Amino acid sequence: MGGGGSSTYWSSSGGDDILKKIQSAENQAEKATYDSWLADFFISSLGDFNNRDNDEIKTRINTIKNLLGKDIDGVISTQFGGSIAKRTHVDGLSDVDTLAILNDTSLADKSPAEVLDYFYDKLNEKFPGKVQKGDMSVTVSLDGRDIQLLPALKYKSGIKISDGGEWSKIVNPSVFARKLTIMNQNLNGKLIPAIKLIKAMVANLPENAKLKGYHIESLAVEIFSKNQQLGVNNIKDVVVGFFKESSNLVKNPIKDTTGQTFYVDEYLGSKQSVNRLIAADALERISRRIEIAESGSQKDIWENLINGS
Repeated sequence: MGGGGSSTYWSSSGGDDILKKIQSAENQAEKATYDSWLADFFISSLGDFNNRDNDEIKTRINTIKNLLGKDIDGVISTQFGGSIAKRTHVDGLSDVDTLAILNDTSLADKSPAEVLDYFYDKLNEKFPGKVQKGDMSVTVSLDGRDIQLLPALKYKSGIKISDGGEWSKIVNPSVFARKLTIMNQNLNGKLIPAIKLIKAMVANLPENAKLKGYHIESLAVEIFSKNQQLGVNNIKDVVVGFFKESSNLVKNPIKDTTGQTFYVDEYLGSKQSVNRLIAADALERISRRIEIAESGSQKDIWENLINGS
């Protein structure tokens, strides 16, 4: 009887081990399926973001450029600024921002306000009711897409843009673009697609918690240049790392390397401001939702984060 009891005990113990191995195998299989789905979902989402006709946009911008320069001496050249130049543009979430560079034109002797007035009058004649003039730029709305024109003066070492009614000191927007490109290369091409996904997620936040595109890009560069220990094997790792770190980083201003402003996030106010704390809380909530999705392989959380819930 004693021997029979011993046999039953060992059989039960062995059964528990087998059950644990089966459960572990099932969990690993579920996680692998989830990771595969998430990678495909990211690719699909990025495909939707990238589904835009660049040739059509360039044609529209050339039309605007030719219209503006028709009655002046010299050349108005244009180049994409901001998200398009850095390839972080997300259609529907980013404006098409374009630098209208004045090179040896009669407009180069005028103030930024006078140049904006010229731009506005000429464009409003062609596109009545579709043109808005701001403090620094003119925005033309064509077929549901905003094309923002920022006047700039060309110099050998950079450009000057509007700065409180006067032309700014010489700035170089390409400095940050190069920095972003290098960081993207360091992360094996994972940073830029991750930034597009991050922009889509931030766009679904309440208005008082949304971050501007350049700010998101600057946060990403700051995070991954200072935190090399953050392991990055795929796009998800970049997204997860961004939201894990950005909730603290957003509480303090980030210097602008291009010289366009002193800080890239002046719109949020001073260090530890109410606006910064609101943004930090929103970013932290996204991070917590991602943690829940990861721990339970919950696809619907990612779908809601990127597509809106």
